[in-house]
Order: sequence, then structure tokens, then C-alpha cells
Amino acid sequence: MSKKTKKRSTAPSAAHHLSAFASVFQYGRDRVTIADWMQAWRIAESPVMPRTYPLMEVYDMVCIDAEVITAINNRKNKVLGEPFLVLDPDGNYQEAATKKLRGSWFDDFINAVLDAEFFGYSLIEIGQALNEDDYSIKEINTVERRNIIPGRKLVLPYPFSAYGEGIDFSADYLKRWYIFCHSKRFPLGLLLYAAPYAILSRDALIKHADFNRDYGKPYKIVHTDKEGEERREVLDALLNVEEELNGVFDIEEKVEIAFPSGGGGTVDTFDKMDEKASKKLLKIIQGHVKLSNDTEGGAQTYMNKDSIAKTPSEEIREYDMARVEAVVNEELFPRLLDFNYPLAGHSFVFLDTHLRELQRQRKSISETALTLALNHFEVSTTEFEKATGIKVKKKVTLPVDQNVKEVAKKGAENDTNTNTATESEANEETGNQVDSTSNLDTDIEVAKNQDFFKYGAVTLPIRDKKLWVSLLPDIDINDLYICPKAGVYGYEDTPHITALYEVHALPNALEKVEVLLCSAQQEIEVQLTAISVFEQKDKDYEVLKFEVASPTLVQLHEALKAELKHTLQYETYQPHATIAFIKKGAAKKYTATKIEQPIKLSLSEAIYSDGRGNKTLIKFAK
Repeated sequence: MSKKTKKRSTAPSAAHHLSAFASVFQYGRDRVTIADWMQAWRIAESPVMPRTYPLMEVYDMVCIDAEVITAINNRKNKVLGEPFLVLDPDGNYQEAATKKLRGSWFDDFINAVLDAEFFGYSLIEIGQALNEDDYSIKEINTVERRNIIPGRKLVLPYPFSAYGEGIDFSADYLKRWYIFCHSKRFPLGLLLYAAPYAILSRDALIKHADFNRDYGKPYKIVHTDKEGEERREVLDALLNVEEELNGVFDIEEKVEIAFPSGGGGTVDTFDKMDEKASKKLLKIIQGHVKLSNDTEGGAQTYMNKDSIAKTPSEEIREYDMARVEAVVNEELFPRLLDFNYPLAGHSFVFLDTHLRELQRQRKSISETALTLALNHFEVSTTEFEKATGIKVKKKVTLPVDQNVKEVAKKGAENDTNTNTATESEANEETGNQVDSTSNLDTDIEVAKNQDFFKYGAVTLPIRDKKLWVSLLPDIDINDLYICPKAGVYGYEDTPHITALYEVHALPNALEKVEVLLCSAQQEIEVQLTAISVFEQKDKDYEVLKFEVASPTLVQLHEALKAELKHTLQYETYQPHATIAFIKKGAAKKYTATKIEQPIKLSLSEAIYSDGRGNKTLIKFAK
């Protein structure tokens, strides 16, 4: 009986490793002028015999500029450091497949794709070195750009070699091992437009240095009445003065130290030219003139087509991420499948892109349309979740008859605002959330869908994000629970303490919350006392949390509970601040982190959420 063997592809022979085939005889390191840049541009665009190596040598000198290389790295790092996901055809996060892409080789691949925007193109070589045990990729190489003729799809042995000596990298026996990234927006790269400003900036620096060398030192002037041989002796003594300006002269000889006048204006001229060139460089590469933060001057935010305020830097970052996602999904994944990577039907997406897409989907359905759909039409839960990204639970419709309102009134008199254990267990088993009629407002007319409550909450946000981050334990990324479909991404991104959960979305709820909070004191003092775990019996995750102590917060909870219709999930109020969602069984090891002294926080505002996506910020009384 023969054993089935995995399908494997044979790596290209050593003679066809294009990264080794393309050699550079000598790198140009001469000073580049604007004329050199223009000439290299013409050669690269020649319709007859284009060559790219003169332009690449110009780029090589441009990247020596500290401001240029810093701006390039700053732009690339915004993508290289972004978390990513691999999703299956149904949009579920695939942890095993995502882990297969974590490694230095994949970072090198993304880096090469991003470089194509600056240099115009990248020819990426994969599979030159594979792991023997699982045939996975160990490294990525970029073929020397000087030796590539993009329009002819040729790699030359030397930059100046004849076309006939080159290898066609699109040939069938090579194309599975090579991915050619070519910028369609900038075929010769962004550095084509940055080069003249980098040359001007460098020239300004050189001229500035020359000026300082020639005119920055003080003149040494000697007045003497000596002549002949004696005058020459005085001159020799002056030449030996050097930097310290020490010398021995005749008592009648006058020595004067004179500094140049009018030099300041010349220096300012060079500085201004260098400053203008730097601003142009940063605008071309980053879209703004700030190296670190484009929101502090130098860049204006604007409204894009989705009506979301974004800076130019954010737009460029999203463009770069979309470019990488397209290359990975359209070019890299089909090749990785040939290496037995578990990626059939899967897709690569950056976490930020995925979150923005979910937000866009939720906004695509207007509130009016949503209300009409829920009240008047039978909507498939699958279609609803796919369109909005919101998980839907089954709803149980109460019977409608003339006695329903009367039942609600009687139940309200005996309202305990808690679910019985039987009800709670039944709801967990069926996935339904059923409200007792005792929780219905008697002044609300019971309609067909009146039982379909959407629960809200009153939370106290923790605004000091720097303090919050400093308190978080160091959690292994492999322990974080990530489930995009459920909207869970490990760490809690909006730290808060819940005052009351599962508030019924009734018309007067917001008004009652405002009255309670506006009569409260100016701030609520809370203390973070320890790190503990909420274990979730029927969930794939556990909740890592800070325990919170605050008598004032407990009083607020009781006041809200007395005024608002709600459904209690737990009988005992345990104030806490969620740290992160951790995979089942992995959270306890992080409770070893001890808090030596309680950490005090002052909270002065609350957020009321009505459960329908509407949130109201409420400031406490002054």
C-alpha cells in the first residue's frame, strides 16, 4: 500500500537564482547633480534601449540624505508594525494560518512591496532557502534593481550588459519563484520627484560647510613697520599662530583680531534653501512636513468620501496597507499554496483595515432602514450579520392579546429586576434573551416586537490612556483571544468601569441617567486593587480584569438599579475594569502580577449607551 506524499515544487537551480545572477560591477558614488538626474531620467524612459541603473544610482545617493531615509522608514514602519489576520472564506480568524506568516521573511516581503512605491519596482525572490522539515520559506531576497529592465521583464548579469545576456523573469519555469511589484502610480518611483530636492539640500549643506571653512574663522591681521628680512620673520611668526592665536611679537607691533562682516545673510540664505528643500521632500514621501506627527502643524485634516476626518499621513498609510494586502492575496498566497501552506480560500488583511471595513458596513444601513426591517420584515440573521457585522440572537415574540397589558401591570408590582436561575439557564442553552413581562414599562403599549429589547449600559470611561497602558501586564500575543466576527481583539481598547449593564432601551432611560449623574458629586474615586479572572463557562475565552473598590461607585450602581428597568445577569455587583480577553485556561498566570498599593483613579463622566449604537456623554455635576 503506497503512502500519499505531499505535493512539492522543486526550487530553481542555483544558476537561476536571480538575486545571485544579478551582480553590480561597481557602485556609483560620485556627486550627483540636477543634470545627472535629468540624464538618468531620460535613459530610464528611452523607447529604444532603456536602462535603469543610472537612475538607481541617483536614488542610491538620494537615500544617503538623513531626512529622506528617515521619512521613508517612518512611512514604512506604520505598516510594518501593524497587526494582521488571515481569515477563512466565512470571515473567521484563522490563528494557525496567521502564525505561519509571522517571521522575518514575511517582514522582508512587506518591506520589499513597500519599497516598490519609492523605487518604482521590486523583484522579490522566494524559495531560495526552504526549511527542510516542512518546506516553508526561510528568507526573501530582492533582486538588484540596477540590473532590471522593467519594460522588458529582464534581469541582466551586470547593469551595462547586453539585453541578450539577460534572463526573462516572467518565464514559466521562474514565475512561481518571483513576484514583480511595479508601482502603477509612480512607474519610476517617488524618489524620481524627491531627487532634485535632495540634491539641492545636499548642495546647500556642502556650500554651507565651504562657507564656514573659508569665512567662519577670524582673520589674523598684524600691523608692523618692519621691512625686508625682518618683515618676513613677522610673517612667519603669524603663520605659526594657528588656532589658539598665541604668538610673540615686538612690543611696537600691533596685532588685531577681525571677524568677517555680512556673513550672516549668506548663511541664512543657505539655511532657507535647505529648509524649503526639506519640506518638499517630506511632502513628496509622507504627504506632510512633520517627521513624527502630522497633526501638530504642517498637515491639515480633511473629510474624505466616507466623511471620516483623516490626515494625509493616515490616507497614505491606508493606501500602503491596501497595496500590501493586494500583493499578498493575489501574488504570494497562490505561491504559498504550492508550498503546502494551509491557505486555500483564505485572505490576508491588516487588523486596522478589517476594523474600518466593519465600521463601514455598520454605517451602510441607515437607522430608519434598520428599524423598518426589524419591525415589518422577516430578515435573515445570516444576511443581517453579513451586511452589518452585528451578531444577531434569536428573538421570542410574546403572544399579543387584550390581557398582555394587564399582565405587565401585575408583574410590575412584584418586579425584582432579576432573572430566576431557571430562566437564566434556559436562555444560555437556547441562545435567546427573554425578558420577563415584569420588566416592561406599563405606559408603553405592547406591540408585536415589544419584547425584542436591545440592552444598553452606563459606563465610566478611563481617559488617562498613558496611565492605563503603564498598568497593563505584559501578555503573550499567543494568549490573546482574537475573534473578528465577534468583535474581540485581545486587549480592551476602550478601558472603562461598568456602573450598570443590560439597561432596557426605553424612552425615558437617558433622562433618568442624566438626573442621577447630575446630582452626583463632581468625581467618583475608585481604586484598582488586584488582577483577577472572570471564567466564562460556555465561552472560548476568559476575562482578565482589574478588581475595583469604591463605595461611591456601589452607591451609584444601586441608585441606577432602582431607577432604570434592567435585566441583571449576576446577583452580586462586582465592579471591575477589563484588561483583555484571554484564551481559555491561559489567564490565571497573569494574576501573579501583584499591585503593591491600590491605584487611585478619579472619574468625572459617564457614557450612556442605549443598545442601538447611540452613546451620550454625561458630565458629573460641577
